[in-house]
Amino acid sequence: MQTEFYSLQLSKFEALECLRALLLQALVEEEVRMQKGLELPEMNSMINRLMNMLNVSEELVERETDKSADELWEYSWYVFTSEWAWFRAQQEALRAIKKNKKLVNTEDVEYKHFAEKNFKKFFDKYVAELNMMPMQKGGVRKPAGKRKTDDIK
Repeated sequence: MQTEFYSLQLSKFEALECLRALLLQALVEEEVRMQKGLELPEMNSMINRLMNMLNVSEELVERETDKSADELWEYSWYVFTSEWAWFRAQQEALRAIKKNKKLVNTEDVEYKHFAEKNFKKFFDKYVAELNMMPMQKGGVRKPAGKRKTDDIK
């Protein structure tokens, strides 16, 4: 078997960006395999080669990996909350249209328009439904506000 070789010139910054991209890819692959209950992958040999070539310490790589993990978490949270808000906007649109009609076609322009309007108008409200408050003193912190029993009195 004949192996092809390529020559590539990169600045140190560009090479560090390549290393960062490989670390990000490895992080995602590791997380996906872990979630699926599969064996964790071996370290990509290109990561080691770039680390040696750039004379980068393992501490720096670890810091960069942690930073990438935080950025991925932020992106994932944004995607999740956006999808949740869209789902809730569709639910509200369906509920509102069902009051006037027996059957609702989810492909209908009116339904889609109403869902988009709800998404934009109530985005913060829908995302607030996902409020993941940290547990404090062994219990979940409840949001302040009137309780249903207060309304009865």
